[in-house]
Amino acid sequence: MVQSNKKDFSGQNISIGIDVHLRTWSVTVLTPSGFMRTHTQKASAKELFEHLNKHYPNGSYRIDWLIFPGADKSEDAVNLDEMLSELVKAHWEKVTMFASD
Repeated sequence: MVQSNKKDFSGQNISIGIDVHLRTWSVTVLTPSGFMRTHTQKASAKELFEHLNKHYPNGSYRIDWLIFPGADKSEDAVNLDEMLSELVKAHWEKVTMFASD
């Protein structure tokens, strides 16, 4: 019997946390087994999707938290968080659609 060392995260929910900055994102990935890894990358949803597909293939990815500059949570910062969150999520969904074609 040949044993494969290929990773497969089919059926697993992969939680993603992103600390968003102008040029970079600090991304934390948490798997159901409790494995957690953080990396810094260019601010790009396409690059993030490629990273996830390479390191966590076939997983079900979900952005669970986003952190933005101005985290003092003043009313302006909360409004900015909401606007940026929607932008990042919309961009993420668009990249996901293109990647599945």
